[in-house]
Amino acid sequence: MRIGTITDFYVRKYGDSEGIKKVAEAGFDCMDYGFFHYPIKGELFTSSDDNFKEYFTHLGNVAEECGIGVEQVHSPMPSYVGKPEEDEYLFNIQEKSIKGASYMKSKYIVIHPCIPGDYRYTYYRQETKEINMKFYRALLPALYKYNVKLAIENMFNYDPIRKCVCPTVVSTAEEILDYIDTLNDEHFVACLDVGHANLTGETPDRMARVLGDKLEVLHVHDNHGTADEHDMPYMGTIDWAKFNQVLADINYKGAFSFEVGIHFSRYGNVMPEESARFLYELGKAITNI
Repeated sequence: MRIGTITDFYVRKYGDSEGIKKVAEAGFDCMDYGFFHYPIKGELFTSSDDNFKEYFTHLGNVAEECGIGVEQVHSPMPSYVGKPEEDEYLFNIQEKSIKGASYMKSKYIVIHPCIPGDYRYTYYRQETKEINMKFYRALLPALYKYNVKLAIENMFNYDPIRKCVCPTVVSTAEEILDYIDTLNDEHFVACLDVGHANLTGETPDRMARVLGDKLEVLHVHDNHGTADEHDMPYMGTIDWAKFNQVLADINYKGAFSFEVGIHFSRYGNVMPEESARFLYELGKAITNI
């Protein structure tokens, strides 16, 4: 199985091109390139289409020259705030991100669902689904034109009364499948965020089994079920042996892609190369359990 990682730490520490080279030097097979590195109203996302294309085509070429593929791109966040004028701008950013993914030769882009602030647990489920169907369907022409698949990620919210994380839009495998079945197009697949699953009372292994062949993208990190810690495996409460067994059972063909920013914030400034290599070797060990 290919072992990948997010680029957040590398790009912030070394810059775009050099960060990609550092990912390759650590041994990773592929990467999840984060467009959230760039301010959504900053120079890059407000630049001309030609400049935008040139910029991300160059980064895609850098990755190719390093022998490392861009497995997936993560679009900027949020996708939606519930204010029409701002949401129109955010939609245009998501559409532009699909182009950027294509320029980097990425097969997938992860775009978070629209999450109205009051949608916690199952409140407003149908109303929120209608918002998301309109949102995702409007992106379909760009997905076709640029030949990119959109991965819908399971999410969580925060309960201000109980003061804890809680389920929200597509927090369950069943709801992700409902979205994909309703959209009814091969350009929509599932992204399982393993840590998010652990936060919302799900188990990643059960979600993966239910998602089955719709699961094509992973965000891999650990936590203790109470906060979105984005820690490395075995630092939280997830059963990694059980999760890996389900990936084998469903014949998962995607990458095992780490999303563990805290790993580098904890160790990276001291020994970035060694800690990155350790993470890669950990991924190899988990997927061979």
